[in-house]
This record gives sequence, C-alpha cells and structure tokens, in this order.
Amino acid sequence: MDLIQKRPNKTFSRSVANFFGRSAIYKYTCRLTSAIYKRFIYGLFGTILTLYAGFAQKLQDSLFASLFSRKKERENSHTLGYKISRLCETSIFARLVGILKRDLLFCQLNALGILGFSFGFYSAAIILLKKYAFNTSEISFLSLALSVILIIVSTILLFSKKTLISVINESYALNFIFFDFLAMRKIASDDSESVSHFSAASSVFFGMILGALSLVMEPYKIFLGIFVIIACAVIMNSPETGIIALFVVLPFTPTMLLAGLVIVTAISLFIKVIRKKRLIKITPIDITVIAFCIFIISGGLISVDMMSSIPKMLVFVCFISMYFIIKNIIRSEQLAVCCVRSLTVGAVGVSVFGFFQYFFGSVSTIWQDAEMFSDIRGRAVSTFENPNVLGEYLILVTPVIFAMCVASKHARTKFRYFVAFMLCSSCLILTWSRGAWLGFIAAVLLFILLSSHKTLACTLLGIPALCLVASLFIDTSVINRFLSIGNTADSSTLYRFHIWEGTLGMLSDTWLYGIGIGTEAFSSVYPRYALAGTEVAPHSHSLYLQITSEMGIFALVIFLLFCVTLVSMVLATLKNSSAKNLKFILIGLFCGVCAFLVQGFTDYVWYNYRIFLLFWAVVGLCTALVNICKDEDSRRNLYM
Repeated sequence: MDLIQKRPNKTFSRSVANFFGRSAIYKYTCRLTSAIYKRFIYGLFGTILTLYAGFAQKLQDSLFASLFSRKKERENSHTLGYKISRLCETSIFARLVGILKRDLLFCQLNALGILGFSFGFYSAAIILLKKYAFNTSEISFLSLALSVILIIVSTILLFSKKTLISVINESYALNFIFFDFLAMRKIASDDSESVSHFSAASSVFFGMILGALSLVMEPYKIFLGIFVIIACAVIMNSPETGIIALFVVLPFTPTMLLAGLVIVTAISLFIKVIRKKRLIKITPIDITVIAFCIFIISGGLISVDMMSSIPKMLVFVCFISMYFIIKNIIRSEQLAVCCVRSLTVGAVGVSVFGFFQYFFGSVSTIWQDAEMFSDIRGRAVSTFENPNVLGEYLILVTPVIFAMCVASKHARTKFRYFVAFMLCSSCLILTWSRGAWLGFIAAVLLFILLSSHKTLACTLLGIPALCLVASLFIDTSVINRFLSIGNTADSSTLYRFHIWEGTLGMLSDTWLYGIGIGTEAFSSVYPRYALAGTEVAPHSHSLYLQITSEMGIFALVIFLLFCVTLVSMVLATLKNSSAKNLKFILIGLFCGVCAFLVQGFTDYVWYNYRIFLLFWAVVGLCTALVNICKDEDSRRNLYM
C-alpha cells in the first residue's frame, strides 16, 4: 500500500517538471543563457581568465618542478633524499615509536583498567590528603570527579581481555569517529605477530607515576596532557587527521592551541616528505602565496612597533602555512569530503550556540545604532567576540555546505546538509552584519552563474516567485537593516567612512612600505591622520586598506595577483574538468572565498586570527580540489 501511495506523488512532480521543461519560455530562456555562457567561456575574456591551466602545465614541465619529481628520484636509489629516508625509517626513534604504538593498540583492556584504576586511586587519595591531612590546598572538584569517574570506568575494564584495537574495530561509533570521520587508516585486530608487552606490573607502575604527579599539578591537567600527547601521536602518524580535526575545533579553540595543532601537522608532513610517504607539488598559485608570505615577514620586521609586530607576524606565517599543508595532503575525493564534513560539524555547533545565545542568553547592542535599529534586540556572536567575525566565519562555510547538499547522491545525506545550511544561513541573519549579508548575496549569485546555464535560466524565471516568498517570510527589520547600507545617518556607517578617510590620509605618507603588522603599529600612527571621534580605531575596517597600510602597496598588488590567479585556476578547472560532484564542491568553496573577499571591502576580515587561519585553510582545500579534479580527469582519459 505504501508503494501505491507514493507513486502518484512521484508522477505528479515529474509531470510538473516536464511541463515547465517543455514550455516555450523555458526553452527560449535556456537558449539565451546558453549563448551568454558560450560567449563568455570561449570569448576573449573567458580565454584570458582561464589561462591558469597553461601556466600550471609549463611550471610542471619546468626544471624547477623537476627537482621535486618523484619519478626522477626513482631512477637513482642512491640520492640524498633516499638516504635520508632510509636513515629515518631505520632510526632508533622510529622503531621506538612503532613499538609504543603497537603495545598500546594491542594492549588488553584489563591492563589499561589496572593503569587507570591505579592513576585514579592515587590522584584521588592525594587530593583528599592535601586537603584534610596537610590542609595545603582546596579540593578541586573537577579533578576529584575525573579521578572517581576514572576509577569506575577502569573497574569495568578489569573484566575484559579484549585488545584496544579489537574494541575500536568492533564498535560502530568508534569506527565512524576514527576511520570514517577522521580518515585514519584501519589496523587489523587479528595480527598474530603484534603482541603487547604492556603487563599488569607495568600498568600499576605507570599508574602510580601519573598519580604521584598530582602532588605538583591538578589531575585534570594530567588528563589534558595525556590527551594532547595521544592527539599529537595520532597526527604525527596521519597528518590528514590533524587537518580534519582543525576544521571542527577551529571556532572553539584558542589561537595558541590552534598554532600548536598547525605546527604538529606541519612537522608530520615534513617527516612524511622526508620518508617519501608524501609528495610536494608546486603550482603557480603557490608562488603568489609565497610572495605574500615574504611581505608578511617584512611587515613584522619593518615596523614602527617591532616588538608587537613580530609575534603577530609569526602567528600569520604559521597559519598561512596551513594552505600548503592542505593542498599537498588532501589528494583524494574521500579526504576532501571528510574535510567539508568536519567543516560542517564545526559550523553547525557554532550556529546552534549562536541561536541559543540570541534567544535564551544575553546579546549586546554595542555593535549597532540603538536609536536607528531599536527593533533589533542585539547581535549574535556565538564563539567569536564580534558579530562581524561570526558573519565572516559563516559566509566562508555556508556556500560549501549548500554545495554538498547539491552534490550528495543520497537523499538522507542531502537532507542533513540542507538542515545544516538552513541553520548556518539563519544564524547569519542573527549577526545583523550587513557586510556579511552582501558577501552572502554575492556568493549566491556567483553559485548560480557557475553552476550551469540552466540554473541561471530557472533563477531568472523564478525571480517573481522568489520576491513573493521573500516579502512573505523575511522580517521587516531585516529589510530595513539591509537597506541602511551606505546610509550615513547610521553612526556605525559614518564611523567607517571616517576611518577610511583617515586611513587614506595616512597612506599618502606610508603607501610604499607600510607601518608594520598589528593593531599596536596601526594605533601608533593612525591617530595623527584620524578625523575627530575616530582616533582609537584598531584597524582600517577594510582588508585591502589594511594590507596596504601594514605592508605597503606592493603587498596589495601581490594579494590581488593571488586573487586573480585563484579565479583563473578555479574557472579553468570548471571549464575543463568533467568531475561533476567535485566541481560543485569546488564552486561552493570558491563562492565562500569570494563572499569573504567581498566583505573585506567593508571590514578588516583578518582581524581575528582564527578567521585568518580558516581563510587560508579553505583556499588550500580549494586548490587541493583543483588538483583532485585534474587527477580524476587524467585517470578517466587513461581508461577511455
């Protein structure tokens, strides 16, 4: 009966689609948009914009690229690279790490239970003795609770003789987390040659040592330290895991911890390259990024406030290195999808927290003109300190989430990504960030244009219906906020205009070399040129003005060259590649970057370090997808 009931609905939807698809107005609109696309793609402008593929091929065939060629090194196994690789593989440190990894994975749960019970018992005893016997410190209830929980869990583990790796392999949840979500390589649990040397005596010994550490530090810090060590070991074994984890934790993690994660991932990649387990490829866009890195370094070393600029420069260089890490590690469609999935999980977490904060928590009105927008109760910031920063985050990730909704083959997966897209786009409204809204609109228009001429035709025909739906469901306060763009009656808009004017006055004297990186350097020079009431501005409220003021006009030229190269690279791939699903994901990433750059006209979108890291990570993933599309096309041509 269920099948009989579903059939008419399916037939009706198909008949409606066929009716509109065969209509004369749709056919003529498709012909018009198809002609426009052909003129653009194969015309002079389209040919110039897609020259990247030719430059990339010339670079690949150049002498410089041959230095990184694995094929050349295979011809001679006595090269320095292979000697270094062999030395690393046979070193005592590498063998010791392998032994520790094997002992932990093939250790029985009862041995781990003994270790945990010993650790929890001694740490809890020390906490209570320090309070009631020696009266030297107050009880840390967090540490005591963790110790008690560890004792309870360890007691359960005492009755199991299964190995750790067998439990991981047999658990659906752990399988999904470690092997599906984090893309770790699966290890067989029935390896007869892998026997752990982790005994009950050693478990008690190590548990006592960990418990004794409670004398000098809080047990929760010991737990955190153990987790960090295990996480670093996992990333050193698989740098892909570090990248995927980064996309999830980025909105919730302090800057310095993110820097540590990037450094560990970079070291892991470096070791893999030395051991010939990963390969570095140089592309034309890499040259523009390297050149921009040089200007970032110069902006730290040549500064009016060098002591404050150098630390910021180091963080920028560390975070921009994630671009190179991602583009050289993410080499398959599966890994790219894992990255987008983790990005989606992080964005959903941010959006849910933003909703909870806006409707059930407290939101501030300090970022808006309270008199002009009295109907707005405040602006959501979620895990960021500023609503504009939250808007920057959301417009970077929302387009690719929608692209995954379109590219996914299964209805259940499409539904999940659609729900995530609606959450993120709704939270974007609650930021009330007009610059982010402009960027999002630019992303929507660009997505429609890059998808296909049929998508553009359907959009043109659906404009009246879209306007009707918008008038029914969009709140008037949203419309009033959007229409206030450029209105100098708004104090925040007038404030921006005055800052831009003062910054342009400063650039008349500092345009060549800039003043150095950071708010301290900007605040030490800008007040001399500022208009009345804007002397304490931390930055220029424009990405392009800020780049010029910090690093000089040539840094801006290099960054614009990078943007043009990125556009050419993506358009060339969309023009030449036949990998349909990958192209949709690439369009989503590219639209997010373009939306971000559009918002950069109205705000300094790199003010927050985490957003700076996310921008270069998304650009790296975009470049990686271009390489994946190229490899996919090569494989298809090989078997045709």
